[in-house]
Amino acid sequence: MSAGFFTRAQERFAAFDFIEYHTLDISADPIAQGFTEGEFDLVVAADVLHVAPQLKRALHHVTSLLRDHGALLALEGSDPRVLDLCFGGLDGFWQFTDAPLRTRTCLLPADRWMPLLTECRFTDAAYATQDLDVDDGDHSVIVAARAARGTESPPPPPVARDERDAARWLVIAERPDSDLARRLVDALRQSGSPEVALVAAGASPHARRPLLRAENPPGIVVLLDEAAPTASSPGQDITDRMLQRAAILREVAAARHRDPSPDRRPLVLVTRPSGALPFPERPLVPEDAALWGMARSLANEEPGLGVRRISLDRSRDPNGDAERLAQVINTDTAEDELVLTRGGCFAPRTVSRLPTASAPTGVPFRLHIDRGGAAPSLAWIQHTEQEPGPGQLATTVKAAALNHRDVMTVAGLITENTCSAGFERDRVGMECAQSSPASAPG
Repeated sequence: MSAGFFTRAQERFAAFDFIEYHTLDISADPIAQGFTEGEFDLVVAADVLHVAPQLKRALHHVTSLLRDHGALLALEGSDPRVLDLCFGGLDGFWQFTDAPLRTRTCLLPADRWMPLLTECRFTDAAYATQDLDVDDGDHSVIVAARAARGTESPPPPPVARDERDAARWLVIAERPDSDLARRLVDALRQSGSPEVALVAAGASPHARRPLLRAENPPGIVVLLDEAAPTASSPGQDITDRMLQRAAILREVAAARHRDPSPDRRPLVLVTRPSGALPFPERPLVPEDAALWGMARSLANEEPGLGVRRISLDRSRDPNGDAERLAQVINTDTAEDELVLTRGGCFAPRTVSRLPTASAPTGVPFRLHIDRGGAAPSLAWIQHTEQEPGPGQLATTVKAAALNHRDVMTVAGLITENTCSAGFERDRVGMECAQSSPASAPG
């Protein structure tokens, strides 16, 4: 919380000289912030717990502040429609990283608080608003007591897992010394990966070859980042980075060819927002879009690689970014292109925009380019059928396609001067399958 709240509090409680004022980041260890374990009888948390990226961790920090049987009094919203309008524009409102507990909003549904408090060493949890319908209320007042130390149920033993089946990762980072790269390695290890190695993208291929040729080869994470400027021109810097990235993809594909295993080897490419995907991705670093093109081609040409692309919109918290990214990397999903923002994880979808009503049979139509708005658009308009003149042939189009020339035509890049003689400038769909019902002499 901000110290800006202290001014009015100090004025209001000026007569009570025993009150002390300190800020507390509930998402971090309170003891490391100068507080003493078990020193409080009561913790009041008004609309603050949900702001923590990890809600369970925040509640465990509350228990560290409370004495045995000390009380938590919390006010928490449960209807995102209310708070989204006020706080949805703030980055902190979307920095939760504890899915599946929270996936679409930082607010926890009212009926989820009781089991969560029990899990986090609280007893006698109840709603002070229990006479109301907590499912419909905008806010809930929650009270709970901290369980006595030493009486908590021991955590369940870790589930035994065969490390041969656990995910192993090789992180190839353009800046291996960055906070994001190092914390991503830690987050992958904490999520259960037995081995995670970190190497520099600019290192010699010999440094990566033993890992790529291992008996149980790891999955690959390529983490793009901002490279340090060199003495060459900016354009040459970009070209060199593109060549280096292409070389890494080629190296991974070659290693897959040498692997006799029929299993697909995961390859995760993490870029910065480049504009390769529609909103909510932002076109912040267009040069990274080139890797999306390379990766799409690689996915088509190398079915033995499970290629996934992730556009990571980074925040000022590399630890939170790493946790969100590790969670997505370890999620078993068929989605191969994702946009990971502070507001959630998004996948592109193709929406059909075909007309719902069928055109009348026997009536000719043509595809018309309308340039009257802010951007050109296409529309089917009824067309008057004409008899073919001398040297002409009338055709019936059975199927038509739009090619690159049509796209340039719609965008206004094809002018009359560049068209061949007799070609109508605004005609699109000339690549078609047709029959010839009528012709004229010549």
